[in-house]
Amino acid sequence: MLKQKLSGVWKPRIRRVLAVTAIAGPLVLLESCAHPKAAVPEGVPLTAMQPPVAPVAPPPTPLTAPPVPLPPPPPNAQVSRLPDPRYRRPVGLHELEGVASTVGRASGSAMRGQIVLGPETGPLCGIRGSMDNAIIRVHPRGAGQIPPNSWAFIFGHEFAHQTQHIAQHGDTSPALELRADIVGAEYARKAGFDLAAHLGWIMSCRDQYSSSHGDWHARAQATARHFGISPDAILIQTELYRRVRW
Repeated sequence: MLKQKLSGVWKPRIRRVLAVTAIAGPLVLLESCAHPKAAVPEGVPLTAMQPPVAPVAPPPTPLTAPPVPLPPPPPNAQVSRLPDPRYRRPVGLHELEGVASTVGRASGSAMRGQIVLGPETGPLCGIRGSMDNAIIRVHPRGAGQIPPNSWAFIFGHEFAHQTQHIAQHGDTSPALELRADIVGAEYARKAGFDLAAHLGWIMSCRDQYSSSHGDWHARAQATARHFGISPDAILIQTELYRRVRW
């Protein structure tokens, strides 16, 4: 009987203790896992009670060097699309065709035709047909080694034979070849090519002589005197070509 009374007295109390423990236990656990926080008033969202977050600065912009201004393009449009034509090999026959076309326009007679490789034993350059329907044969080794700038003066020389009717039938002389050199140089210079560099290239090569064409170096020196180019200017170019000889 006493046991039943005690049971009847303590059972409600035990239930209340367990109910409080069930509520307080999780609260104590949460308090142990988080920093104490101020009470959140009713009706205020939790996000409004969070501390302000400092704005994140954008990453620094990498330093870049200012653009370098490009030098003005040479007068020749064909050259402006390619590297300096004085101290390198041609990139192919299509570049030589562009050079020939540019010099042909400068001569006043548009060159129409094609450039083909001639025989190993043939001349450096030769033209068959007229300017408006020409086949230009170039030496195969020269097509891959002679700078495009010098090819402009070689083409100019051959065009001068055509436009000025200089020894077109093979009866030539050193004086006539020098005249073709000078007229052809005028065409190439008008097209924007460098005569001093071309003469320097000639002087860096082994000299050649024939009774019909004369002395190659002597003709280059005579061409320089005609255009007022000093020997020192040619010597500078000659030394440059000897250094970059390929």
